[in-house]
Order: sequence, then C-alpha cells, then structure tokens
Amino acid sequence: MLRAPGGEVRPTVAVDNRAEVVVALEARGADGKWNATAHPQDREVEERAAGDDWWYSSEIVLEVGAAITLSVAEEMFLFDPPAAELSDDCGILFVGPSEADDQRSLLVSPVGGAACAEWLPPLTVTASGESFEITTRIAAQWSGDCAAVRVEVRDRVDRWRSLPASRICGFEERVRAAAADGEGLPPRPGASVIVPLSEDSRTIELRSTVGSVSAGVDGRKLSTECGLHLERGFLTVWQHRYDSDTCEWAFLERIAEIDDGPIPDDLLDEQQYEVYDWERDVAVNLLSGEWRRPISLDQAEGIVSAIYNDFVGSSAQPPAITAAPPGAEVAGAYDTAAHVIQLRPDGRAASVVLHETAHALLRLSLPGEAGYYLAPRHGAEFAALLIALWERYASDFDAEGAALLADAYGVYVFPSPPIQPVGGAAAQEAVREAVGVR
Repeated sequence: MLRAPGGEVRPTVAVDNRAEVVVALEARGADGKWNATAHPQDREVEERAAGDDWWYSSEIVLEVGAAITLSVAEEMFLFDPPAAELSDDCGILFVGPSEADDQRSLLVSPVGGAACAEWLPPLTVTASGESFEITTRIAAQWSGDCAAVRVEVRDRVDRWRSLPASRICGFEERVRAAAADGEGLPPRPGASVIVPLSEDSRTIELRSTVGSVSAGVDGRKLSTECGLHLERGFLTVWQHRYDSDTCEWAFLERIAEIDDGPIPDDLLDEQQYEVYDWERDVAVNLLSGEWRRPISLDQAEGIVSAIYNDFVGSSAQPPAITAAPPGAEVAGAYDTAAHVIQLRPDGRAASVVLHETAHALLRLSLPGEAGYYLAPRHGAEFAALLIALWERYASDFDAEGAALLADAYGVYVFPSPPIQPVGGAAAQEAVREAVGVR
C-alpha cells in the first residue's frame, strides 16, 4: 500500500538493467517530499484488450486522507463539511491553510460588501481524520520515442476513471544505452495529479498540506503557490491565477462547469448565462484593467454618450444611467421601455456599461417591435455586436480569441454585427478616452 495523505501522486517511467521499460507510482508525503514509491506487481505495462492502444500495469492500493469538498449548488459555493456562516453573495473565495498543527483545517475568506470588493473575516473548515483506500493502476500509450502516461482510479462500480496524462519522451535512447552497458536509467516522473475521492468530476477537493493547500478537480492539480482564489460564475468556476514567483495577478482560468445553473427569467433568452460567463473571461483575459476598474455614474454616462455618438450620431438620445434599486439581481440591466441603464455598485465598470449599451444599440438595429423584442436578449446578434465593440474600442483586442472563447462557452455568434458605427476616428477615440484606454 502506498500512502499519499494529500492525495498527490505521479507516475514514473524508467528503464531497468535489462533494457525494459517499467513504471511505478510515487506519492507526496505529509512533509511535501516525493518520498514514497510503489511498483505494481506487473511493472511492465501490457496490453489488456484488443483494439485498445493503452497498456496497463497491475493494481496499486493507495491510502488517501479525507478531503474537504467544494461544489456549487443554487448559485452558492458549498463546503462539505459545511463552512458555518459562509456568505457567498459575491461568489469569490480565498482558501488557504490554517495555522492548526493537525493539517486538516483550511481557512476560507469570502468577498463581500456592496461593491464586492471587501474581504470578510476567514472561516475555518476541518476535514475528518479518516483515510480511504483507493485502487489505482498506471496506463501508457506509446508513440515513437514518446509515451503518454496516466494514473487511473477504480470507482465503486468497478469502472476505471482516467486522470490527466503526461507525455514523456526519450525512451529509444534510454533502452539502447541500457542494453549497451547493462545499467538502467533512473525514472522520469510525469506530472502530478490529485487522486479524487468524489465521483463527481466537477467537485473541487481540498486538503491542507505543509504550509499550503492541495487542490484538484477530477485529478487535475490546481496551482496553489499563492493560495487558492476561486470565483463562481453562473455556469462556470474559475481560478484566479498568479505568477508563482511574485504572486502578481496573471489570468483567469476556467476549472469547472456548474451542473445546475440558473434558468433564465426569459426562457427564449437561451444563452444568457453562457454570455455572462464568456464576458467575464474576456474582461479579465483579453481586456486591459481600465475596463474593470470602478467608475462613477457620471463616467458611465460619458461612455454611453460617446458610443451612441459613434454608432448613431449626435442627434441620437443615449440611455440614461441610474443606480440600480436595492436587491437588483444583476450588476447591470437595460430597461427597454424606459431606455435606462441601471447599475449596481459592483456593476460600475466600463465592461458592464458596454454590455448594457450593446442592448440599447441592438434595439436600434432592428425595425419596429423586433428591436424591442430582442433588445434585452443575449442571442447571436448581441454576441457579434459585443465583439465589434470590444474590437473598436479596446487596445490590441484579439477578436479571433474572443470568438474562440465564445465557442468554448457555448455562445453562438453571428458572422457580422447587426449595426455598424457611423463615426470616424475622432468619435472612436472619444469612446476610448471616456473609458480611459491608454
């Protein structure tokens, strides 16, 4: 039996002194070091089924410590065991190790406040002290001088679940060298994975390790050098990624999808929440910080007026800007009948203003009742208009990358936007200045 308290293991591939390729499984111990290795009884992987180009070792029993699981249900982060008094109104959490000596507790800090910009006091969540035995095996797939190697886990109904694979190369040279001098070559490790206890592939599993956090989703190890920052969308869970050396902000990474997302208020607005999550990814990863920084209602009004002047001309009447009423469900909303954009405190950013202005422009781009009918919706015309607006006003915007992200999030995009600007370079620059784009 191999013991991995934090659940972190990695496959290794070596060449022995008989010039044969063999595999093993390494586990990271409680001290954070790779100090335990188990060789399967059949160290040489072998073919098990006709037509299956993966080769498999025999089984290795692994002992794994209990995990704290994190999932999303009814638009809330849920811990098991529960985090008492967790306020998850803003959907952003930081998870870090506690100072407890038992290495079973984690500290959870949520973001709160009216503008979702205030870290609330941390809560403590503690895993049980029990351990679990998990049956694993190693699989390899050969291609020329390289091999894809992965760890597989057997579930409760005797099915094998594959964890992320690693690619290791250089075997032909190693085998030739071992055959020539009769000495083996040391093992080369694949990427580490977190062995999952949960059979739900979208559940995040968390454990406290030496001064850090061990976290994984369906075996995929999450970067936790700077702690674990998580954000919940409508249908998506992201990790805030930071540079591992400086812990400076780097990018937003999609790590899981939410099974039971909210149902749109308007059932014909089929991709509303897909668009919301896609936009969040674009705002963080493809737009500069000026689009996300807090702005005043007056600044928001200036952005809307400049966009309207660029797309419609000076005679057009842009929507009014007002504060959203207490209890508003979304950060920003466009009221078609009143021709008003309402913004919550956390919606006062240029990226949100651009979204609501796109709704208003969509109304103008379609004749008669059709414009009023489609304006609040987030269909393919709306998505195409958003990309056109970003490309026109954001510096060095990657429109192709935004379209690829839309596809990844399940957002349909029209080949071209339903409305084109009438202004020239001066009108375009006026919008950029209102946003503060450098």
